[in-house]
Amino acid sequence: MNVFIYGTLKKGYHNHKQMTKPPGVATWKGRAQSVTKHRLFVAGSHGIPYLYEVGKKVTDENRRRIIGDVYEVDQAMIEKLDRFEGCPDYYYRSTIDVQMSKETSGPENEWEEQVVTCFVYFKTEHDYAPDEAYSPHL
Repeated sequence: MNVFIYGTLKKGYHNHKQMTKPPGVATWKGRAQSVTKHRLFVAGSHGIPYLYEVGKKVTDENRRRIIGDVYEVDQAMIEKLDRFEGCPDYYYRSTIDVQMSKETSGPENEWEEQVVTCFVYFKTEHDYAPDEAYSPHL
């Protein structure tokens, strides 16, 4: 199974160690962008990213395709990520369709036509705050 990572779990960020330590196995498959547009914010002094699924409270035109990384993971890693993300109370796990980058390094300006379905963690809407509380990212 695949998971789409867009925030601090990406390589080079402070929580990436969660992807490399047991329990569970995660293998990097490449860069990707979401097929649909979403709203991504970075909030607070720790720069925590929040990805909101489009719904009743997230309907504005400031949505964009989100760029992140795809990992192939086992069941133990999914269970660990669920705990790490506070699923289902703080984030919830759903699916998202992404297009993989044709480039293995460098800028992501060409995308594969084939769509890959991945798990992703969306922020719960029950505590969605006004835009002023967040800095739009990407």
